[in-house]
Amino acid sequence: MPSPSPLPPLPFPPLPSPLPLPFLPLPFLGPRASRPQPSPFPPLPSPFPPSAVDSRLADCLTRSALIAMTRSPLAFILMLFLIPCIASAQPAEAVKHYKEGLAHKRAGNLEKAAAGFRAAIKLHGRYMEAHYALAWCYRGLGQDDKAIEAFREVIRIAPHSPESIESARAIQRIRLGPGTGRQEAQDRLAFASQRNDNVDIYTMDLAGGRLLRLTTHPAVDRSPAWSPDGQRVAFVSERDGNREIYVVNADGGGLQRLTTDDGADDHPRWSPDGGTIAFESDRGGSMDIYTLTVPGGALRRVTASPQDEWVGDWSPDGSRLALLQTREGVHKIHVMSADGSDMVPLTSNAISEGRPTWSADGRYLYFTWYFERNAQVCRASLDGQNLANVTRSPYNDDLCDVSTDGRRLLITSDRDGDSELYLVEMDTGASRRLTYSPGSDTGARFAPVRR
Repeated sequence: MPSPSPLPPLPFPPLPSPLPLPFLPLPFLGPRASRPQPSPFPPLPSPFPPSAVDSRLADCLTRSALIAMTRSPLAFILMLFLIPCIASAQPAEAVKHYKEGLAHKRAGNLEKAAAGFRAAIKLHGRYMEAHYALAWCYRGLGQDDKAIEAFREVIRIAPHSPESIESARAIQRIRLGPGTGRQEAQDRLAFASQRNDNVDIYTMDLAGGRLLRLTTHPAVDRSPAWSPDGQRVAFVSERDGNREIYVVNADGGGLQRLTTDDGADDHPRWSPDGGTIAFESDRGGSMDIYTLTVPGGALRRVTASPQDEWVGDWSPDGSRLALLQTREGVHKIHVMSADGSDMVPLTSNAISEGRPTWSADGRYLYFTWYFERNAQVCRASLDGQNLANVTRSPYNDDLCDVSTDGRRLLITSDRDGDSELYLVEMDTGASRRLTYSPGSDTGARFAPVRR
């Protein structure tokens, strides 16, 4: 069954014969006369790329194509071939302002970024990408009315694009406001970044892209994990000579060291009740999983097998842990009770798997499968069945986290060169790049849902 066209159907009104107007050559597409003559045609939607041509040009091109069709089928075919090529050229000055706006947005200066995007739109009214970026700037600045108008313009210009889908959802989130539903969208994330010639922990607002740097020590800080109440972030640091677990408040204050062993402690994960942190450590000789009560500091060794085990994620009810176990160089997901008993593998193939993340309903595990050609995010039920690819791209997509509503993924991907963070909509497959830095951005985690 053929898929529907992404463009609205083009109505063909009855044309008078003979035509009262000659064929409109392209030089006619300049500025209109001060007293334009009325047209015999009603307004028509343009079938040409909306983000590449303003409404006046699109209207003229559409009419020219219709007239050409009545004169000669060959001329009509030629118009269909040439006009998108002509229309696809963005005004150079508008592109310049758009790129300047992006640079300011990456630097966190949303006021200057918005000014750049507005300048691009002034030169090129149907510049969809500029409208979309401007909408998120307004969102980050708290100007919700302006954000809604900009999002509406995106939908009007490109109604079937991934940006229009995300714009509709953004409008819905703005209108619902905080506290109107059972839970709100997860709108913040924590991640490790090498953007300032050093690996540190940052948080970022998904709506406006605002960055907050939580750590500034010259040592490597990585592997952030939110506390269930969203007030603290656990992470790993080498600031005292080896890898230890630390906790910092979500505003960057109140730093506290949790572990003090000579071994390497890594990858903390809070239990759902916030009372325990699971982590991996080689303090016993091999890499095993330990838990630490918070506060209190009571330490417990959970695994003690000859194989290396690596922390994955707590189940939503806190009764089980998903983990990685290494055998003969292959990392495979296992699930066990929180006390270390009843460990079972998830799959039986020989493909290496990445750290797993539970779905909010506890029915599935999401993880990365490292194929020979690339890495992709997959999903499986707890019995190892119902295996399915969640991402399908020619690039390396590595899972970071899954949203509580099960609709979005945080991934790192090399699709634009280096390792950057992307937000992927699971129902549409649309992705949005979140970070733009020369260094790698990794280990992203959604902030807990506000209730």
